[in-house]
This record gives sequence, structure tokens and C-alpha cells, in this order.
Amino acid sequence: MGFKYDSFSYLKSSGNGYIEIKPKFQEDFQEIKALIEQLWCFSHIESNKEENIIYAYFTKQYDDLEVLETVKLLLNSHMRHFDALVTNNQLLERISFYPECRILLIEALEAIDEQKDIITGLDKIRKILEYLWQITLNKRHKSLEKITKEEFGRGLNAKKLNKFLCALYPEAIASFMRFEDDLIKHNIVFEYITDKDIQVCKNLGLFLIDCIL
Repeated sequence: MGFKYDSFSYLKSSGNGYIEIKPKFQEDFQEIKALIEQLWCFSHIESNKEENIIYAYFTKQYDDLEVLETVKLLLNSHMRHFDALVTNNQLLERISFYPECRILLIEALEAIDEQKDIITGLDKIRKILEYLWQITLNKRHKSLEKITKEEFGRGLNAKKLNKFLCALYPEAIASFMRFEDDLIKHNIVFEYITDKDIQVCKNLGLFLIDCIL
């Protein structure tokens, strides 16, 4: 929980000062800026989105260390928008090693949970899985459908996953793909797909991603 960022304080010769805040992730920029704008200690806020920097100015009546601590408490305790979307709140952090997958994951979760677009959301989760397995197996053009149980097993063993989860994985990913294929390739009557079905399938996709990270 909380935001990832770097912050630095600067005091001007007049005694006034400002804090420079650099969000770690571009998608957090607007949310951090909105939170900072609500703080009592800042006289005004400037920002440079291209360089991903927020400048928060305060007057000499406030101590810079006090202001820094206030910012730290606010941003570290506040739930990020994307934290609320992810079942495992460490997943976005771990998938950051694959920036293209992180962007797809955020888009997938927003599509399912906010836009109620299950087809787009599950398709993006599938693309993440395919990319991660292609990297793991060093077979950049291999589709998920053509990965064998033995290949799944070798890849998961290399990730030090428990043998019982390794045994479960091929069936789990096959079920995920069948559900997703039915939605895309056939005229599914959505009134027969419950909200629970959607959430379980989304969480299954997140489990499958988590196993291979």
C-alpha cells in the first residue's frame, strides 16, 4: 500500500522552500498531485508531467523536515488506486520488471473492475501470460496453446514453485483459456455469466501470473 516516490526538500535564502516529489510510476502522477494539493502546509503546487516531477512550495513558517514528514505520512498511508484493484498488492511491484506487462495488467484490471469489459480484460491477462511464458521458455513466438505440461513444469520448477502448485497449473491455465476463448469466439449470453464467475476468472488469471513471476 502507499505510493512509491522520491522526495527532496529545498530551502530558499528567504526561508521559504519547496519539496520536489518524483512518483516512481507515471500513472500515479495525478493521484499524488491531487493529494498534495490538499495539504495545509503548501502555498501552491507546480508540476512538470513530462519530467514526472511535482513541486510543492511552503512558506518559512513551516519547517522543511516537518513538511517532508507530513508528505511521507500522507503518501505512505494512502491506498493507491491500483492497490484496490489488485488482489495481491505485491503483484504490481513484482511485475514491474516487465514494464509492458505492468501496463497491460493495469489496463486489464481497469477494464474488468471499472469498465465492466470482461472480454478486453481477460484478453490482456492472457497476453501477459503468453509473454511471460515466452520469456521463461526463451521461445518468443510460442503460443500458450502449444506449451506442453512438461514445459510448464520445467518453467515453474525453475521459479521454485511448490510441486503441488506445479501440478495444478496446467489445468488451471487450460480452464482460464477455455473460459476466455468462449467469451471471444462464441456468442456467449452474458446473463448466464455471474459477477462471481468474472471475479473468480480474474483472480485465477492473477494467480497464473503470480506463479510465473
